[in-house]
Parts: sequence; structure tokens; C-alpha cells
Amino acid sequence: MWRHFELADVGIPVKRDGVHLVLTTRYRDVCEKMLCQAKIGVRPLSNEAAWALFVETLGSDLPPRRKLIAEDIAKECKGLPLAIVVMAGSMRGEFEDHVWEATLENLKRPGVLEQCMKESVFPILVHSYNRLDKNKQLCFLTCALYPEDWLIPRRELIELFIDEGAIHEDRRRKMYNEGHRLLDELEKACLLEAWTRIKRIPDGVICKLKKLQYLEADNIAVKGEEVGKLRKLELLRCRFENVNELNEYTLLVITIESYSLVITARSVTRAYRARIDDDYFNFFNRDKVIIMGEGEYKIGETCHLLRDVKALLIRGYGGGWNISSFMGLEELEVLWIKGCDEVSALGGSGGQPGEPEGQLEERTSSSPPEDHCPNLKIHECPKLKRIEMLDDASPPLSLKKIVLTVEVDGNREKRWWESLEWVHPEAKTTLEPYVFVDSVDGNIPLQECRS
Repeated sequence: MWRHFELADVGIPVKRDGVHLVLTTRYRDVCEKMLCQAKIGVRPLSNEAAWALFVETLGSDLPPRRKLIAEDIAKECKGLPLAIVVMAGSMRGEFEDHVWEATLENLKRPGVLEQCMKESVFPILVHSYNRLDKNKQLCFLTCALYPEDWLIPRRELIELFIDEGAIHEDRRRKMYNEGHRLLDELEKACLLEAWTRIKRIPDGVICKLKKLQYLEADNIAVKGEEVGKLRKLELLRCRFENVNELNEYTLLVITIESYSLVITARSVTRAYRARIDDDYFNFFNRDKVIIMGEGEYKIGETCHLLRDVKALLIRGYGGGWNISSFMGLEELEVLWIKGCDEVSALGGSGGQPGEPEGQLEERTSSSPPEDHCPNLKIHECPKLKRIEMLDDASPPLSLKKIVLTVEVDGNREKRWWESLEWVHPEAKTTLEPYVFVDSVDGNIPLQECRS
């Protein structure tokens, strides 16, 4: 159906008991104006469904070698039912392997599938396009400037529409409103597809994948208990929505070769994900990474980390820690503290001074027998005034460096370092050789920076 109409005008008694009407259309607004009770969007077929349709249309059995080629041909049809039917129909009566191989190779070339579908599929798309007004046609053609399956930001498209003269309004806000309306119309006509971000894998799905070895779901939340029960898993990249999910995973998991976990309630944007990939992971260069997002938690108490974590980033945290909270993490190589506006102290096990105002966590009484202090990287923690790491005049044996990140030069960082409060009288002098400023020129010793 291309437009709506009153069913009573054509004599369809939809209100009579037992009468059900099913209609198909390329326009969502037709469904809405026809008062459809259920709207079912048609999505591309899965590989399994596409193969079943291919076999049904072909109507004959295939030997093992030809079957493998046929499966690849079905996949090249991209889940489009009409394309699958056209291709399967064209292969009826072909019994030579070289014919099937040649067909597959041809399909992999740009434009071949479109040519094969031209007689059956293209007229439908042309009809949809021809029904658009000139402005919508111009907007649709603008999208053809991008590669196939490209994710195009709406704002970027609207700017192009304005540049191409498809939108004429006297104010920017009106232009954007008109741009969004045009894109909505193209979506309703099924000529553009809106990108929907998957935020969470539904509960009960992962636990069924008992043989799963690799799970790469960077920005997708998963249930910690279900992932922790996967005994074949070797690589994991995912997001836990809260500390409880991390705790459940930590409690159940045995060992895993590589993981990258982000703990945050909010779905990570593509821009933020890119910053993590470009900055954090390049710096860590480790195969076992945990990124703790904003929140209130106590390491070792309400938050239990994997004991083999090698790199730990804590950002946006509102509390304070005792350094000994991390001592049990014997594999930890890097601790990066970023954007923790309220953290006022990183406590150690030496001395028992009064707690400064604003520190949220009580000091633990003593550190484990084998202290392991990671590299420290500190950035954007304006209230941090105390770093306590010394029981005596010697630094922890495992300490390699403390890195302060800076945007321009190290002067501000050196002044901040000199303003810190020290419990042990020799702490500042003893630790300063381990302190570096991370600038565009690399790690510069703090002692080389001007005051």
C-alpha cells in the first residue's frame, strides 16, 4: 500500500468479529493512519533464515562442496529476501562446480548483485524514489555520497542538505527542524535506516553460549554472573553497569587470558570510546584492563577487582583511597587516577595523622605483607593534597614512577607537587626522583621543570 484509505469505502468489515486484516507497506505513517494494532518491521534475514530460503527456492539437494559455495552465495545476498530468491532461481539446473564458483566470484564484485536483481527489485525501489518530492529526492541522493553501510550523523547530513539548497529557511533552528523532518520522511519510506545502539545484551542470552571463546562487546552491558560462568572464554571486552555486576563476575570467573572491562551505568558514546582506545589503552598497552567510571565505592570492600588486573583507570570517583587497598593486586602495573575532583588523599600505611576534611574512606590498619605499589598516573585531581606511600625513608620496592599529566608544560604540576602535604618528613625528597610530567615531549623528570 502506498497511501491510506478508509476500509469502509471498499467494503472491508474490519470491526466484525473474527475478521483480521494484514497489509504491507513501505511507509510507517500508512500503518499509523490505517490504525494498525501491531506494526512489524521487516529486517534482513539471519544467515540461517537466508540459507533456508535459498534451499527452498533452489528446490534440489547439493553435494558437500557445492553446498559450501552456495552458503557463501546466500551470505552475499545480505539477508535480502528478493535477492536470495533471484539468485537461487538463477542457479537452478546448474550442476558444474565451476559455474557456482564463478557466480560467487562475480557476486563479490561491486554492482553485480544489483544487476542480477534489477528486473525484480530495482523497479520497487525506483517507484519508492519517484514518489518522493524533489527535496526528499535530493536529500536521498546526498546520502549516496557515503560508503555502503556507513553510519552518518544526522547533523552532518542536515548541513549537507543546507549546502545543497534542499532546505530554505530564515533561521538555523528552522533549518534543522526541516532537516530532521526530511530524514524522518525518508525513514518512514524505508529508504534510510535509523541506527539503533544496542545498550545491553538481554539476560539469559550469554549463559546459553557455553562454548563461547571471544566476546567483544565494547559498549554493550552484560550480566556479570552470566559472563563469569563461561569456562571457555579467552577474551572479554564489555561493560558492566555497576560494581555489583563486576563483583558477581569476579566471584565466578576462574581465569581469562585477556579482558577490558568498563564499569559505568551509562552507555559509552563513540567519541568517549575513541578517547579510551586512543589514549588509555595505548598508554596501558596491557591485556588485562579495568576502567572504573563515576561512582562511590570502596576498593577491596564494596568493590572487588580481579586480582590479576594489570592496568586500572579510575575516573570521576568521589571518594578517597588508602594505597594499601591496591596492594593485594600483585599483577597491577599501572594505576591511573583521572578527573577525581573530590579525592583529597591517597593514604598509605605509615603514620596516623588526622584525616583531612572531605576524605570519605577510613584508613586500613596495615598493608599486606608483600606490598606492591603500581605506577601512578594522576590527572585532573584538583583537591588531591596528600600522597602517603612511605613507612620509612625508603620508597616501596616495586615503585617505578609517578606520572603527572599536563597539557602545556610542567610548571603547574611542579607547583602542585610542592604544595602536597607529607606525613613522613623525608617523603617529598625521597619520592621526587620517581616523579615525571607527561607532556607532548614525553615523560620529563619533575626535577627538570621550572618552579
